[in-house]
Amino acid sequence: MCGTDEPATGVGAAATRTRDISHGEMIRAGHDQTLTIPACKLQYLYQGKDPNAGGDYDNLPWRLGLLTQTNSTC
Repeated sequence: MCGTDEPATGVGAAATRTRDISHGEMIRAGHDQTLTIPACKLQYLYQGKDPNAGGDYDNLPWRLGLLTQTNSTC
């Protein structure tokens, strides 16, 4: 996800869904206080919108997306 203005470069169709990401969070391995991120199954939940949508931030058509690692060598 670095070195380009395209979020999630190389993830196929998912990369064309949005260029406008409000925020996101890595999916954790469990629900305890360690907040462990699984190295062999990275997932990132984000909130994005149609880049053609406009208007007030609170009224934008935000939708959730999930990026999932598919090239793990684990």
